[in-house]
Amino acid sequence: AEYRLVDGPPMRLRHHGEPIALADEEPQVLPLPPLEPVEPVEQPHGRAPRSRMSGNGVRRIFPEIAVQPSVPMVPGEPLRQTG
Repeated sequence: AEYRLVDGPPMRLRHHGEPIALADEEPQVLPLPPLEPVEPVEQPHGRAPRSRMSGNGVRRIFPEIAVQPSVPMVPGEPLRQTG
């Protein structure tokens, strides 16, 4: 993380619980602690997001707007980039 006082009087703050002081425009670069693993998040039962694809391969952005894919979608075939 980089902290820099651009304007104003010196200030004190905390970086992950450690006090630091900013007094000039010189940046203070401090390490970020590693992230702790977390359990995967799941939707509550019965609240899964609705699919944006209809059964015929038409992507629905809004219920009233349907967008045809530029490349026909074949079930089981990986997507490929075009253009």
